[in-house]
Amino acid sequence: MSKYKLNATVDILLVDDDPDDLWLMKRAFDRVVHGHTLHCAGCGETAMSFLNKQSGHENAPTPNLVILDLNMPRMSGFDILKATQTIVSLKPVPFVVLTTCTDPNTAESVLELGAAAFHSKPGSVLKLEQLVRHMLMRWCCSGSVQAETA
Repeated sequence: MSKYKLNATVDILLVDDDPDDLWLMKRAFDRVVHGHTLHCAGCGETAMSFLNKQSGHENAPTPNLVILDLNMPRMSGFDILKATQTIVSLKPVPFVVLTTCTDPNTAESVLELGAAAFHSKPGSVLKLEQLVRHMLMRWCCSGSVQAETA
């Protein structure tokens, strides 16, 4: 399996309220790429604090990519997409929805709210690693990647 090495540090914000999903994503990123920093938010409020650089996140970087679950209590992924539409510094940041939902109408709704992509959570670790690789190549790398053999 090839592992990618990024030539520049890439900051990724992962927003998901399920600790198991957070752990699986961390593992997938660690297996697929070097040179990234994965910031995790377990709820929408924490994600918004991070993105707005508030409440203990004043020094947070602007992420190169946000991976967002939809179904979270209090502040959903839909709410985050709506709330970030007016934040000018986040306009170039792709928000990729990664959720258990498979409804095409939901996919259409999040894309209309400005999400760059909609993906259903894969059912295997291998497919998750493939999705992570795809997301990195599509939204984070733009030529700043070197393949390594693991």
